[in-house]
Amino acid sequence: MPHYGQDLFNAFGKLQNGEALNAIEAASLAAQQKAQKALTDADVLVFAFPLWNLTIPSALQAFIDYNLQAGFTFKYNEQGQKEFLLSDKKAILLNARGGFYNTPEVNAMDMSMNYMRTVMKNFFGFEIIDEVIIEGHAQDRDNAPTIIAEGLEKVKEAAAKL
Repeated sequence: MPHYGQDLFNAFGKLQNGEALNAIEAASLAAQQKAQKALTDADVLVFAFPLWNLTIPSALQAFIDYNLQAGFTFKYNEQGQKEFLLSDKKAILLNARGGFYNTPEVNAMDMSMNYMRTVMKNFFGFEIIDEVIIEGHAQDRDNAPTIIAEGLEKVKEAAAKL
């Protein structure tokens, strides 16, 4: 998935002016359309993502950027308040992180789950129906098989609720 950025903006400008798109611009526009179709076609979205360098992978960020747009996922009403346009969607968040981030001292450093919760609830308007976090398997290598197995059982439980 191409990253969200200037190539897509150039494509929008060229479309408005009736100009031909180059291959990179066409690919960016196609990626946005594919991401938006995936979002609109789904009733429940399952986001499975690792904590990478304290945040989410860039491909997931690109998917969010392609979709999080005024007029598509939200709009502002006459009073200037945000209204969600896809609020009938539900989301499940599945996160893996090698260290332990579940204590107050380090939880704020986990930008992945905090970010995804914020975006899903406050910008997309989705209901988060479940969250599963598998953490500590790299930090506690002796217990890694147990940590992973227990986490995967929680994933199965989340899937069974669908």
